[in-house]
Amino acid sequence: NFRLSLTENISLTASSQILLYQQSSSSTMTVVELSDKTCDLKELAQLVGKNGVTALRLTNVELAGSDDDMFGFATVVRGHPTIEEFKMIDVKIADPTTSLDNTVSCLLVSASCIHTLHLENTRVSATTISTATHCSTLKKLVLPKNGFTDADAGVVANSLSSNKSIETVDLSNNDLSDVGCKAFESCLDKNKALCVLKLEGNGGISGDEFTKIEAKLRGRTASAA
Repeated sequence: NFRLSLTENISLTASSQILLYQQSSSSTMTVVELSDKTCDLKELAQLVGKNGVTALRLTNVELAGSDDDMFGFATVVRGHPTIEEFKMIDVKIADPTTSLDNTVSCLLVSASCIHTLHLENTRVSATTISTATHCSTLKKLVLPKNGFTDADAGVVANSLSSNKSIETVDLSNNDLSDVGCKAFESCLDKNKALCVLKLEGNGGISGDEFTKIEAKLRGRTASAA
């Protein structure tokens, strides 16, 4: 395997890279990857909209632009035919009146092959995440450090009760207590696909509740990534 950085025909203020990973002679994965930058939403939409993009990974990025620009980005994401991984860690929005919620909702309800959604310290709402119940291809839902409360956990857990594709949920380092944990205990009684539930770093969850979750998950095995 090798990695090739491509920069031709791209003009992006954030000095981003498109990375092409060639896994075999017949298999390629094109990744838009940005870190430690300020990125214009219009230019990001242009990158993600390119043919064959399979992953977007942003780390410590500030997204600049208006609410209309965010809508334009959401439009590109909606029904995206090839994106498999959507990852945002420590992503901030320059305009305080704009959020990622609409973009994430568009992705979850319409992308045809998304399998990993990783939103860490992005402050996306639990209501938005609940749209994952409509996504039949999603395998991993990674949501640490989003300030989720027990009420948020209830919204997410309830939405996942009928989901048959998600195998891993990571809610580590949020603000959950035993109440939020119990919501997932009830979810696991109905959801037989969920195999991994990460709740570490939630100081309000007791050892007894962790034990109950572990007992419900025992014997379940997630498919290979």
